[in-house]
Amino acid sequence: MSTSKKIKTILLASVYGLHLFFALALWLCGQSGNIMLGIFLIIFYRLSLWLTPLTVTVICWLPLRPRVPVRRKLLFYLVHLLFCGGLFLLCNLLFGNWY
Repeated sequence: MSTSKKIKTILLASVYGLHLFFALALWLCGQSGNIMLGIFLIIFYRLSLWLTPLTVTVICWLPLRPRVPVRRKLLFYLVHLLFCGGLFLLCNLLFGNWY
């Protein structure tokens, strides 16, 4: 695995991990009844929910060494956008709302 692929993998994992961390923290705040922390987490969770597809778009279209064909990049991009759609679905299933 080349260095640029490793960097891209780490960036994508951090974007998805941060989003899932906010979802878990918000769910735990809902379980414990911590309203003030829950308000802050709603703000950060909304930001991560709506900015994750944009961030994934930027990361997926970063240039790689060696060059990857556009068809393969597009397939990789579409799979990640489907995963972002899964994050929206997870939001609805956990909280009953499309933040």
